This record gives sequence, C-alpha cells and structure tokens, in this order.
Amino acid sequence: MTVPARFVKPWIVREQGDGFVIVDQRGVYICGLCHREDLHQAGWTLADRYLSKEEARYLAEAISKIE
Repeated sequence: MTVPARFVKPWIVREQGDGFVIVDQRGVYICGLCHREDLHQAGWTLADRYLSKEEARYLAEAISKIE
C-alpha cells in the first residue's frame, strides 16, 4: 500500500517581495526563503550574514527538486 504524497509534485518556485516561496501543484505553501539584496548592493559590512537574491533563488530551486 502506498501513502499519497502530502505535497503534490511539481513544486513551483515563486518570487514574492524580498524572497522566494515554494508551493506544490495545488498552491500549498511548502517553505520560503528571504534575501536582502539591498544590503549586498549597498556593500554593507554585515551583508554576508544574509542571503543574496541569487543565493536564495539557487536554494529555492534546489529545494523544489527534492524527491
């Protein structure tokens, strides 16, 4: 007997405001990643403590491909 999937594939990455949201095929929220691109662009000293937009996008794409 197989258990039905809790989150229906494919998982979709959507950009929303200052981050990325991963939802399943039905639109159910799976997770979200925020970024602070403004700090990276301004060259703030502590910007490396936050994800850049590209880093957040990369991680969101990787999470969406988890089996």
